[in-house]
Amino acid sequence: MPEPEPTADLLREVNEALVIACVRQQELADAAASARRQLEAANAALEAALARERHITDALQRPLTLEIAGDAFAGLSLATLYEAASAEAEVGGDFFDAFLLPQDRVLIAVADATGKGLSAAARTIQVKEVLRAFAREYPHSPASIASRLNDYVCDIRAFAPNAMEDASFVCLSMALIEPATGECAVVSAGAESPIVLRANGAGEAVEPSGLPLGVRSQELYSVTSLRLEPGDTLILLTDGITEARRGNEFFGPEGLIECARAARGRAESLWETGRSILDGARAHGGGALRDDACLLLAQRR
Repeated sequence: MPEPEPTADLLREVNEALVIACVRQQELADAAASARRQLEAANAALEAALARERHITDALQRPLTLEIAGDAFAGLSLATLYEAASAEAEVGGDFFDAFLLPQDRVLIAVADATGKGLSAAARTIQVKEVLRAFAREYPHSPASIASRLNDYVCDIRAFAPNAMEDASFVCLSMALIEPATGECAVVSAGAESPIVLRANGAGEAVEPSGLPLGVRSQELYSVTSLRLEPGDTLILLTDGITEARRGNEFFGPEGLIECARAARGRAESLWETGRSILDGARAHGGGALRDDACLLLAQRR
């Protein structure tokens, strides 16, 4: 039996449904295109914001790791080096410093504040400036400097915790050196062990003596006293160097001492010795560092 012919009303309903479907499809396509444009605009705004933050953070960190002149202090040769873990890595809280105190004493310091980015860089600047202030208040006592600085960091965490969420603790090592006599007082607050490389090639680690800054208020820090003879080098560093890793094997202080000792015979400057240490740590880590690395070498002339 032949199929009945569609009626005009049915054809009209089908055509209307097709028109509605086409319109709806176009609306969906327009909505998808609009969503894509909004997403692209949001991504562009985010990239611009990140670029602005990176620019500001770089500007903040630049004075924290600005190279110090090798002959800035009579009787000492200095070398300062800083290297980020990678070009894309967010700026961290490492810094080094060296400045003159009364009676021709020189205070050198290396620190690493936890956290990354703008907040960490801003907080690290505060710590560096307060370190200088306390050093001038207690020019003969690095232990007192560390204790006062620790209380300062603890106070910030207690009264403004949000301001410290990206830089809660600070690992610091510093040394007060009398270049004329070689007398040296070393204090470490949770930092990597400073290294003494003797002129004869022997190397030794100065063991850390206290908690990182900001862990517990009223912390007392002890001083390790040593003497630098002419040609001896004191090395302060952050853990980006010693924690360079090959499998389960860390570069460690042993790797640093080995690289420094090997470089002494061929390096034409103290800075080149520091460069050899960084290169050795990077090679040990398979060509890249896992964390930012900060290095300060002070050699008695």
